[in-house]
Amino acid sequence: MKTRIFSFITMIILLLTVHSINGQGIVGLYTGHSNSSFEKQVESSGSFLFGLQAMYSLKTPSIIKLNFGLEFNYLAPSFSFDVKDQSGLKLVTRNQKQLFIGALVKVLLVNRFILDPYLRLGAGLYSGGHTLEFTESIKQEAQQQQVPLPDKLDISSSFGFNLGFGVKYKLPSMLNSALFMEFVYNIVSREIDESPLNVLAAARGSFNKNTQGANSWALLAGFQFGI
Repeated sequence: MKTRIFSFITMIILLLTVHSINGQGIVGLYTGHSNSSFEKQVESSGSFLFGLQAMYSLKTPSIIKLNFGLEFNYLAPSFSFDVKDQSGLKLVTRNQKQLFIGALVKVLLVNRFILDPYLRLGAGLYSGGHTLEFTESIKQEAQQQQVPLPDKLDISSSFGFNLGFGVKYKLPSMLNSALFMEFVYNIVSREIDESPLNVLAAARGSFNKNTQGANSWALLAGFQFGI
């Protein structure tokens, strides 16, 4: 709770600072595909991503333009992973949500070509729950053993970073608007408590509390008002 309060206060201060600077406001909406690159997770999972960028573009006399502000994005649906035993039998599907809210900086190279390339760097809070979907065979086994099965696991919210690059195309027929595409790589670690799964440890495997790398990457495409 304290971490979230601190992050929101920081973002409010950033917004007030941005508002006092002479520049142009930009609002971008985007969607895309995100893929997990989790530590200790052999198989990856893909999902759709939806987001919003609210930035200011600083006026500079050079060919370099600096945009900075806030970004929000959300996975829909969650990253999903099937957990199997040593014989290959599916035991449970683990669903991990991802919600990001944080600061964003873009460094654009404004030129006379069709596309303006840029680098982007972000930092902020990664959150989202972790739910479980057990197979019918496991539910029946747990019922016979009179063992309660958890429907979710506790997972921490953590600060992380993201970096990437993109290109922007100014729409000639629409004033102060553009299309953009980005590649983004997210770097974050989150602590997850797997101890509730120990109810199946004797027959199906062992679980514990650990900090896992929850990195992911995404390809985004969007539309922005303001350039």
